[in-house]
Amino acid sequence: MSKSYWGEITAIGSLPDIGTAAGLELVLHSLKKIPHWPQFPKRGEEYLTHQFLQVLIDCGLMEAPENSNPVLNEQSPTFVEGLTAFYQTYLEAESGKPEALNAFAIPQWAGEGFAALVKELTSSPTLKPQYVKGQLVGPLTAGLQIRSADNLPVFYDDQLRDVVIKALTMNIRWQVTQLSATGLPVMIFLDEGLLYTYGHRDFLGISAQLISDTFAELITAIKDCGAEAGIHFCSRADWELLFPAEPDILAFDAYSYFSGMLAAAAQVNTFLAQGGTIAWGLIPSYEACFTETAASLCQRWQEYITRLEQKGVDGARLRKQYLITPSCGTGFYTPEIAQRVYQLLQETGELIHQTHFDF
Repeated sequence: MSKSYWGEITAIGSLPDIGTAAGLELVLHSLKKIPHWPQFPKRGEEYLTHQFLQVLIDCGLMEAPENSNPVLNEQSPTFVEGLTAFYQTYLEAESGKPEALNAFAIPQWAGEGFAALVKELTSSPTLKPQYVKGQLVGPLTAGLQIRSADNLPVFYDDQLRDVVIKALTMNIRWQVTQLSATGLPVMIFLDEGLLYTYGHRDFLGISAQLISDTFAELITAIKDCGAEAGIHFCSRADWELLFPAEPDILAFDAYSYFSGMLAAAAQVNTFLAQGGTIAWGLIPSYEACFTETAASLCQRWQEYITRLEQKGVDGARLRKQYLITPSCGTGFYTPEIAQRVYQLLQETGELIHQTHFDF
């Protein structure tokens, strides 16, 4: 088994607000093989509620107050009516009606980078990527940030969680449809910034099985669309939550949280044997990027692999079945940091490919 994106570089998605054109230029200049659509989270309209869940607002199910958590208000007198409208739209989209699927779109005003990337890849004969990458908020992260009328995370509520998952499922289908129109194969990452909350005393009511099942539902949705499915997490995490969902790609902050991978060495070895890909977040997406070089990060990567080999992980697969990425997005850092991260990503990816990639 071999995948054309092994040994390449890509990034997580978010950028500081340097402007849509400049952000797209940075992506296309740096990520010639696997560009992603640029997100600008400092723009209020590019918060998760509008980018991926605008349909819930349009159906009257969700309120998105400024400077506060979005609310799925199940106590609203119009909630049942909105719920009926939502599920009807969902079923029509699931049956293949394009106009219904468009209800789950990223609005152009909430995702200028998405539309800009699709247009550029469709119209430019000089761009020759191997893949195109999309991304969306993961179900756990969304479900913990969106609140019920009683100010509880909706992830705890079976009905409200189902609404969020179904909305994300159709956003996946819409993204893959749009990105596939460029003629390129697609990969989609679920961004799970709150995966570290599992086991935290404030979230003890959430079971490992529920998290894994929720991931599996969206991973399956991505694969059913013919795309490669990834999960990105950028903090401490229990890797055992991830493998049951059977993602194609596991993307993690290798710069700061390698120990979590080491603790799951046996499962990592099985994951690789089954054709999985590790996306190593080697490039620190913050100020530390100025103190690192391609050589120092390449050395760090080799040290990681040696330690995994000592735990019984197949080193040849580690050196073949990989991507290199930043540790996380750069959306809340300065433009100078973003520029340095993408430059260092290019340099590090090239050096690792030249010196270690196992063809």
